[in-house]
Amino acid sequence: MNMNSMKRRKKFRKPIAILTAAVLAFVMVPQTVAFGQVEVKEDGEIRVTAGKDEIVNETRNTDIVAQKYGLYIESNGKVTYTLNGNVDAAKEGNVSAIRMSGTNITLKTGDVTATNGRAFTAEFAGGKVTLGNLKSKGGISAMSIGKTNSLELTAGNMESETSNYLTNQWYGSAEGGNVTANFGDITTTKGGCPLALTTSREGTMNVKAGKLSAYNEAGLSITGSSDGKAVVNVGEIVTAGDDFRATGIYTSGGTADIDVTVDGNITSGGRSLSLGDGGTYKIFGDVTSKGKDFAAFSNWSNYSDTDVLVTGTVTAPGHGFENVRLQETTKYTLTLWKLVWGEQSDAFHGDDENETFAKSVNYIVKTTQPSVGSFKVVKADGTSALDTKTYKHGDNDEVFEVAHQGDRLYIKSDAKIVKAYNGSGADKVELPKDDAGNYFYDVVKGGGMEFSVELEGAEPTASPDPSASPAPTAEPGTDPTPAPTVKPTTKKKNPMTVTVNRIYGKAKHTVTVKKNKAFNIKNAKGTLSFKKISGSKRFTINKKTGDIRIEQHLKKGKKYFMVVQVTAAGNKTYKSKSVKVELRIKIH
Repeated sequence: MNMNSMKRRKKFRKPIAILTAAVLAFVMVPQTVAFGQVEVKEDGEIRVTAGKDEIVNETRNTDIVAQKYGLYIESNGKVTYTLNGNVDAAKEGNVSAIRMSGTNITLKTGDVTATNGRAFTAEFAGGKVTLGNLKSKGGISAMSIGKTNSLELTAGNMESETSNYLTNQWYGSAEGGNVTANFGDITTTKGGCPLALTTSREGTMNVKAGKLSAYNEAGLSITGSSDGKAVVNVGEIVTAGDDFRATGIYTSGGTADIDVTVDGNITSGGRSLSLGDGGTYKIFGDVTSKGKDFAAFSNWSNYSDTDVLVTGTVTAPGHGFENVRLQETTKYTLTLWKLVWGEQSDAFHGDDENETFAKSVNYIVKTTQPSVGSFKVVKADGTSALDTKTYKHGDNDEVFEVAHQGDRLYIKSDAKIVKAYNGSGADKVELPKDDAGNYFYDVVKGGGMEFSVELEGAEPTASPDPSASPAPTAEPGTDPTPAPTVKPTTKKKNPMTVTVNRIYGKAKHTVTVKKNKAFNIKNAKGTLSFKKISGSKRFTINKKTGDIRIEQHLKKGKKYFMVVQVTAAGNKTYKSKSVKVELRIKIH
């Protein structure tokens, strides 16, 4: 052996010895790992327990079928449980098919059926839970408390008889936890609320769901207080039944930060929105209350500002809005496109004599632009753009042009406007012109502004057909006797103007108000006719004379409204013209 080899062996001898000793030490003294317990009970229940510093990591590839609890998890350590199957349990007793408590729980299962109890219950729990479709008698109940604790819950479609509860607070806790949930469609069948949320103690709830359907109960209920926060996004809300509890959205509490988005319609058997807590409510669709004598909206929050957006039509058989006289410390913002209320009801019940609330409503201005060219709607000065309201919708901002009751709007375009309309289809009505020839519209209570125009030169002129036969040529000395060319006569615009006066009825007697007492009609060309558009069924108008009949048995001291369309038929020189006006009627 040469000297170089000996030197190399000496060089590596010490490190090899150290490595050998380390390996022997590991083999002779193995590291301790604390495992929890998984127990399969006689009735089919799987019970998982993990104490402090213990772990459970198990996968099961068969269904769980049990009489009472199907899967029961208690964790003070860490549990990961994957069920590649379904749970069919809670067949007897008031128990849950899946019940869990504690922290650091990761759970995944297939569909869950609970014949006689809840599908899922989480008590003081934190972790990530993913479930399939849920069908149960008792719905779900999940609670997460403490700022450092959070629960992420995902499930498919859910069907139950009673309510589904989510909360991030407990009365004995000092701090609220965080709950994030994502569901499919949720249906309750026997007086249950599809989503009943409670947020408190600075905790946060972030919940998404598809369509919410309920019977004689609110579709979405939020109780908030103590600076809790709830962010909710659902697809559509439908509540059947005629009970006052069949509300679309119901909130109570006072000081929570609430942000609700509905990406579809709200259709309710009772009120559509009953808001006892402030916040922002965005409905990107129509709101319809079908319950007899119920209002579309009721607001009774005296703690927080409230901001409501409805991009479609609000319809109610009773009042459009009630409880509008709020405390001075709160502010209510209402933005909508169109409001339709009952004949014997008010648009805004409880408003003051000056209609302070009614005139503060933001009515959305819709425009249908022509295929060629464009137009815009401006304020009464003829140049200023309309006011706007901006609402967050997903990752984007939705900006709406708005106007208020009594505002005069003008239609402007770089091209000449041949005609301008409000409405759509067969219901569209040509707008009037002022003395300068500008199309305008005076905003009435209820909104519903959907403007469109015909622009000069916007429609392309048809090209002559080269294949068409030429016109016949007369032989010399003969009379071709062509059909005579008649130039169309251009009629002038009807200069009629219409304003109204306040009129009065009597609670105990039927009254007839003559046309000249109700209307101030000037420069009308052609025969006049009158048509009632909306108002109490106790109000009628003579189509020919314009006299108004106000029947008895109306409430003394109450204000009513009636919308009438006045039409001048025109004549050989002037076009016809229709004007809608709103009459105020007070009962003595």
